[in-house]
Amino acid sequence: KQWYQRRVAITAGVVESSGGLEGSGEDDDAEEEDNEEDWCTKIRQSNTVSVARDDLTLFQVQCLLDSAGATELFIKLVISDASPDVFHESLQLGISLLEGGNPLIQRSFYDRFVNQNSEQFFYTIFTKMQKRKKYRLRLCVDTTA
Repeated sequence: KQWYQRRVAITAGVVESSGGLEGSGEDDDAEEEDNEEDWCTKIRQSNTVSVARDDLTLFQVQCLLDSAGATELFIKLVISDASPDVFHESLQLGISLLEGGNPLIQRSFYDRFVNQNSEQFFYTIFTKMQKRKKYRLRLCVDTTA
């Protein structure tokens, strides 16, 4: 699959970006967002990207992870019959990807849910929530008895 073919090398010292993200004010915020979206577009089009961790915004890290296949990985891990610890960490990955309301990541999730069979993903979430609910209820009953 495509996300297997993407390679992302995170190394110190080399930054491939669309420019600085300096400035203040509302106009600068809009310009900053455009620069970040341009940067994310470049990331998605390239096969190998070298970046310095200190220079990345949350938005850019999310795009970098998405281009490396983190969104697809999250969905596959949730659907898999993994241990509760792996499931919990998978949810943390999904939360981190969506933190801050990154519209490009939201679109990535949306596209995957529309183009793939999303029923299994949501059924798995529903089933695990029901099991957890029954488990907690059983704990409440056992402790009061």
